[in-house]
Amino acid sequence: MKIKNLLLLFVTVLSTAICGCTSNNKEPVDYVAQTKLDLNDTSKVYAEVTVLRYVDGDTTHFALKDGFTPKEWIEDEYLKARYNSVDTPESTGKVEKWGKTAAYYTRDALSSATSIIIQSDTNKWNKDSTGERYLVWVWYKTASDTDYHLLNLELIQNGLAKLKSASDFSLYDTFLNANNQAIALKYNLYDANKVDENWYAGKAINMTIEELRLNAEEYAAQNAKVSVEGLVTIYDGTNHMAYAQYQDPETERWYGMNFYEGFTHYTPLEKGNLVRLVGNISLYTPDPDNPENASYQVSGLNYLAMTPDYEGSMKLLQKNVEVTPLKITSDDLSNEKEDPEDTLTKGEKLESVLVSMDDLTVVSAYTTTNSSIKSDGALTLTCKDANNKEVIVRTSVLKKSDNTILTKEEVEGKTISVNGIVAKYGGKLQIRVFTINDLTIKNA
Repeated sequence: MKIKNLLLLFVTVLSTAICGCTSNNKEPVDYVAQTKLDLNDTSKVYAEVTVLRYVDGDTTHFALKDGFTPKEWIEDEYLKARYNSVDTPESTGKVEKWGKTAAYYTRDALSSATSIIIQSDTNKWNKDSTGERYLVWVWYKTASDTDYHLLNLELIQNGLAKLKSASDFSLYDTFLNANNQAIALKYNLYDANKVDENWYAGKAINMTIEELRLNAEEYAAQNAKVSVEGLVTIYDGTNHMAYAQYQDPETERWYGMNFYEGFTHYTPLEKGNLVRLVGNISLYTPDPDNPENASYQVSGLNYLAMTPDYEGSMKLLQKNVEVTPLKITSDDLSNEKEDPEDTLTKGEKLESVLVSMDDLTVVSAYTTTNSSIKSDGALTLTCKDANNKEVIVRTSVLKKSDNTILTKEEVEGKTISVNGIVAKYGGKLQIRVFTINDLTIKNA
């Protein structure tokens, strides 16, 4: 541990012991109300902004409002803000207790704001240790406010963030006192027994689908039990499978996963439902002779409709969420890695994500013919895009409105558009189409 962090810990403990504000005989001090924004302070720089993207409790991407053009921002046209002096629990990788609650607090505060001012602690914009984000104070006010509120300090005062080593900053004493008070009064993350309604407390690893997808091999080797939140985009009743996905709030990239429900249909697994899912991650190999057809999936799902908060039960979080396929091209299915340290290729990152592709020309088609299997009548379409690159589309058995099955003769040589899930088959990434409504023949 660094000397500065040790000193901060010592001062925190000492201050907690002697600070009169923690006495049970006194009302808590509202440090936020006491702290004012001074726009005439020439020792600092500031800008008025709007929210471009919410990331987590202590990171937000801001866009400039008209009239403010700091030169440091021009290259990106927006600013990745890291909230000065605070550290909220994680909510974008492995999910920690109070992480999502802190993220929701920040989002709710800023979404209700009529004005947001970001301010550096010095007379220039300073980046954090990553070199990609700026350390700022985030001030906001709503229509009913006269003064701006310092959101960094609110997070500390409410026990939704821990104080980072901040003795170099101008508001250090205020933050230290607010932090000590939150500890003494056991606010939120300082109360080990308090329930965080946005965190799954069962015997599973809390994480995002992104974390699960990028490290699926590692977790599957452990047959790990995981808890994730995902938006259901496809429910495949024929194969008792649901596909759910999650969007990284910082990169806006989608990550998906397969969820096998077994032979009991669980009502939360319907398109447009945001669901908490709990189960074991494993590598499913339907054909041992063709291991390249294996895929990762979460199984062992359960749903207790009367007690969805019980350990191990999936939970319906929100209904009727808009589901929009991600528009992609053949380049997005590349088998190359975007970064040498990536565990997956560019295309593999899209596995189990709902996508759409336009203007594909079907150059050949193959029909599965085996009356003993459920895919009897399914199609495999070899297509070319506008740049003459190959794209494979595999379908379920597609029944038309007259209940007859779509045949290869009806699509060969035609131009089609499709919505479907990115899946790997035979070692290659393909688009899996589930219903007739997800395949449009443009020159029928």
